[in-house]
Amino acid sequence: MVDVHWTKRSCCHLVLVLATWSIPAVVFVWSESTVPFVGLQALPGRAQSPAFLEPTVAPVAERPFIENFRPFDRSNLTTITTVSTTCSSALPSKSSVRTVYISSVYGWPTAGLLPSCPVPCHVTRDARLWRSADVIVWNLRWLTSSPQFMGATPSSKPRGQRWVANYDFEAPVHQPQRLMAELGRGIDWTAGFQTGSDFAKPHMKLAPLQEPGMVEKRNFAEGKDQLLLWFVSNCGPKDRINVFQQLASYLPASKVQRFGKCGGAFKDPCGNRFNVSCLKTSTRRFKFYAAFENTRCDGYITEKFTHGYQFGMVPIAWGGLSRADYEKVVPGSSFIHVDDFKDYKALANYLLKLDADDASYNKYFEWRTQYRMVDRDEIWDNVTCNLCMEAQKPWREQKRSRSDWNKGFFGRCKT
Repeated sequence: MVDVHWTKRSCCHLVLVLATWSIPAVVFVWSESTVPFVGLQALPGRAQSPAFLEPTVAPVAERPFIENFRPFDRSNLTTITTVSTTCSSALPSKSSVRTVYISSVYGWPTAGLLPSCPVPCHVTRDARLWRSADVIVWNLRWLTSSPQFMGATPSSKPRGQRWVANYDFEAPVHQPQRLMAELGRGIDWTAGFQTGSDFAKPHMKLAPLQEPGMVEKRNFAEGKDQLLLWFVSNCGPKDRINVFQQLASYLPASKVQRFGKCGGAFKDPCGNRFNVSCLKTSTRRFKFYAAFENTRCDGYITEKFTHGYQFGMVPIAWGGLSRADYEKVVPGSSFIHVDDFKDYKALANYLLKLDADDASYNKYFEWRTQYRMVDRDEIWDNVTCNLCMEAQKPWREQKRSRSDWNKGFFGRCKT
């Protein structure tokens, strides 16, 4: 007896599984990709779908068409006389699994099934699988693979596939014009820090606690004998350096610290921004953190702002077009914005006042009794899951493609 399972939707990648009741399943893969890959995976049970599996890659010199093949009694197989590979003009049929190909150097989940998603959501970073994906996320600033090298152009885009323009870490003034020209007409949706994105993807957000008010209260001023801290390594933007210097000039020099490549005599004690244990140690004596962005643009709030919340300091924001940009993601009572004050001297005097008043200082941490910080990976996993859920809908019910997606996506800037 023979079971025949067609597991790929595109005629460019056909996967045929032949299985009998008494022999292991064998997967044959035909691909038009210019990069060869091994298509055989061990299937532990007949119910397991190859769509859940990443292709294994063997060294080029040892890359057979089929690996781990064991001879079997061919008399058990039913002869297949013809197999049609003709492409249909209709939209591809949908399987229960949705696949998202991520082309991004930074962030996003690793390859595999996404946990805790209502629909089976398979994430891959393998560029060779781009044709068979339901959704492609293009990080316009930091791609892992060149669309031109992959052969991914708007004219070669598979029918039924969705393309997402993603923009994260850089200010909108650094628009990747070349990639926008290459991919622009193929983009359907947007995902990024911009609040107008189809799939909002901020660097941080707060979520309500399941049991509000149950968090143990403590004095966040205790053990903090220093005032202002700033980690900065991009020395190019001069405006924010000027802001910091003017603010620091009104504060006791012994209570202000600047770490990083732009820290002058004070080098970064942690080596990089991802050494969390070191950052906790280096920041624990400071009450305020300078969350100064390199450019002030609409909705442009990066991980710099997160440091204050993460390490128990009050963030002093200098970014966005105004304070209102921050209040879209966090309570207004949880941070200080430079724009709140008529000048830097007034801001410095306010910090000194809070330094002498523990009760007033602790009010900036009351959000912790109502909310928790959402981990950035959790935010991005949720976005990926939402993409799969959208792709699961019938085509006519999905978000409409945005031919004018780049209008307003990068926002406005004031510096």
